[in-house]
Amino acid sequence: MSILTNLYEEEFLKFDFTKNIWNWNFEEIKKQNISDNVIELMKNKIHKLPKNTQDILKIASCIGNRFELRTLSIIYKKTEETAKNILRIAILENLIFPVDNRNFKFVHDKIQQAIYSTIPENEKNIFHLQTGKLLLKFLDKKDLEKRIFDVVNQINHGINLIENESERKQFAELNLQAGLKAKYSSAYFTSYNYLKISRNLLEKNSWKSNYEFTLQVYNEITEVSYLANDFKNTEKFVDIINNNIKKFIDKIHSNIMLIYSYNSQSFYDKSIYLALYLLKKFDFILPLKPSKIDVLKEFIKMELYFFIKKGTDFSKLPEMSDKKQEIIMKILSSIDTAVYHYQQLLFPIVSFKTSRLFVKYGAYKNNLYYFLTISVFYMEMLLLKKFYKIIDEIYKLSLKLNIQNNNEKFHFVYSYMNLFWFKKLHFIVEEFNTVFKIANEKGNLEYASYGLINNTYLMFFTDEKLTKIRKISIDNNIKLKKLNIKMAIEFNSIAIQMYENLINKTDKYCDLEGEYFEENKGVKSIILDKNYNNLSSYYIIKSILSIIFNDFNNIEIYLDGIEKYNKEFQFGSYYNTIGVFYSSLLYLQLYEKKRDKKFLNKAIKNQKLMKVWAKCCVENFQHKYDLVESEKFRLTGEKAKAQDFYNKAIKGANKNQFTSEEAISWEFAGRFYLEEKNEMLSKIYLQNAYKTYQKWDALSKLKQLEEKYPQFSFEKENTKSSSFTNQNTTIISSTATAIGTNSSSFDLESIVKASQSLSGEVKLEKLLKSILMIIMENAGADYAVIIKNDNENFTIEAKGKYGFENITVLQSENLDTSKSVILNMVKYVIRTKKSVLIDDISKNKDYENDEYLKNTQKQNGRYFVSRK
Repeated sequence: MSILTNLYEEEFLKFDFTKNIWNWNFEEIKKQNISDNVIELMKNKIHKLPKNTQDILKIASCIGNRFELRTLSIIYKKTEETAKNILRIAILENLIFPVDNRNFKFVHDKIQQAIYSTIPENEKNIFHLQTGKLLLKFLDKKDLEKRIFDVVNQINHGINLIENESERKQFAELNLQAGLKAKYSSAYFTSYNYLKISRNLLEKNSWKSNYEFTLQVYNEITEVSYLANDFKNTEKFVDIINNNIKKFIDKIHSNIMLIYSYNSQSFYDKSIYLALYLLKKFDFILPLKPSKIDVLKEFIKMELYFFIKKGTDFSKLPEMSDKKQEIIMKILSSIDTAVYHYQQLLFPIVSFKTSRLFVKYGAYKNNLYYFLTISVFYMEMLLLKKFYKIIDEIYKLSLKLNIQNNNEKFHFVYSYMNLFWFKKLHFIVEEFNTVFKIANEKGNLEYASYGLINNTYLMFFTDEKLTKIRKISIDNNIKLKKLNIKMAIEFNSIAIQMYENLINKTDKYCDLEGEYFEENKGVKSIILDKNYNNLSSYYIIKSILSIIFNDFNNIEIYLDGIEKYNKEFQFGSYYNTIGVFYSSLLYLQLYEKKRDKKFLNKAIKNQKLMKVWAKCCVENFQHKYDLVESEKFRLTGEKAKAQDFYNKAIKGANKNQFTSEEAISWEFAGRFYLEEKNEMLSKIYLQNAYKTYQKWDALSKLKQLEEKYPQFSFEKENTKSSSFTNQNTTIISSTATAIGTNSSSFDLESIVKASQSLSGEVKLEKLLKSILMIIMENAGADYAVIIKNDNENFTIEAKGKYGFENITVLQSENLDTSKSVILNMVKYVIRTKKSVLIDDISKNKDYENDEYLKNTQKQNGRYFVSRK
């Protein structure tokens, strides 16, 4: 409208009143180059305004596209009424309009720019600075807090003009205030800019002249540089802090931010190394390269401590108040993902030690999830009573501490490691969306990304359509790139490529090569980063595709990958159970191909686990167990049982809405009946497989079925595929015999035995014998001794050879006069608190005259002594 008015005033556009029409000279209008000179046209109009209107509009243009009357009047140094009257001409000229009685807005951004351009370039920064100073002068503390961005934005335009040190200090404080406010609103890049200016305003010797403020600025800019994904500068700021701090504790916050930045880049080894260094300063020692013996020791310590504190209700633990322990907890919180993804043997050690500290000092809110993880170890050992007790009491404690719905880490661990054991998977999926929301609001980039990827990936195992899952995952890629967590971006790409293979692939269905992931390059990158969690997920996904597309050419590679990485790096998660399920199916395909019973036995071993899991949550696991059983009976020639278990698997998967597993069950049953030369039943089952895959939108699989079984002429349906309960299909069944189950063992079998020994009511004599047996089994020793330290008075409490009958306990034999140990070696360990390992005692002259060696006539062999 303003442009047309201007053309009319310049007589390029005229109205012919005689003919009642508009006339214009198009060639002359083109010469005006209107599209490039809108601002110049507006400037001409502005220059025709009264001077006071021009002056007040210049101030308004500096404030922004929208401005408040009160702010304008303060800077203009006139009353609000006077300012409002002056603005009336601008309203009539269609330059601004009132939003309400207190606020105004420019009609268009071009108008604001045109007015702003009328301020001479050499005066703009001065104009902004004066504007900011006036605002600062007239705003009280409360108003300044609300208007901090308006004030600082004006001042920062002229920040280079400030030479007065007291002003520089004042404006450094204001930029810090603005930076904090922006950070709390999750505007990390905006916050980063304010903090950079605050840092630049510091005096050269500010670490000496204004230590506390300088430390605060550097701590904040370190944190926000991490949140803004500027990891290079995060490290730079930490170096500056480390070189200038007065006391060690002052470096903790910034170094924790550096650990988080390492995690984001998948530099997990650096994260762990730095954390262990910090923890050591607070007397919390963790092994850099832990062994299974280290895990066992910490488990025994925890169980013994719990035994001593028998009767403790964890739900009634007080909140931690010891400052030193709180710092330890903050450091441990920073490496949770690093130890889980990279150093799996360290993960249980941290969990066991943390849980012990919780009982001793009280619960630390932000690390309560570590306590929760010990329930997973009990589940792995099939100690279900302890598993449910821990979950119940820790969940109640989380409610007491009010963290269940506002602590992203606890919510994640509870959903990721616990809920699926007693709640149908479909109800857990949305919990990860909650994790994302909580983490995103709090600036926890790692857990925000983990919330996103788990939300969509778990959908894959439910009844959601593949096309929907793929769309959400692709949309999530944008969010994940902003969060910039390498591991999550990588995993999401692998998952999307799997969905693509199932929807759009026309051949080589199991090759993860496409737009989103190229396995030839991608897997090398994963291995190079030592990102074993993603490597495990890759092998699971390959196994899933292998089963769905019946491509069993490379299954030994997939199984090797699952065996190597699944148990450790999917530990405690639903994906671990998925790995067990699909590996069982693959073992059976391998058994069919090679007829080597070791593959059958591996599937049977997995089934013992799956049967226990099915008792925990029928909805999630029973149909999986039934499908593996059906395949096992097919291959062992027990046809009636196979037939019955196929039907159970189909019915269970359908009832509980596990679409992919229902489709696989239909197809495997159809294949079974085809082998049995029962083409009629095979057709029924395979047609139902087709319908179920269609319901899931697995279009590539439909094409494969059509090509593989042309004799069955599959029909595509436009409507939703009918469910198991309303299909016109007869399900053949027979009586199935029960399968017995024995407790399966955790990788660290000695831990299982320790837990069994220490659980329930035990006598100290039996307890000591059990511990000694466990130590010998785990170390491969034929003789062991337990020495008690009672205020530096050392006595032997248990000793003996392997076998309960060979162990003597509770003799309190004086160490100094004992001939049951290599005394000099033991005393060296007591004095230095260092462990000693001698591979061949016969080659060590220090102990050749030892009484124990002479009496036992053991002049060679390996000896190990450790003090804990």
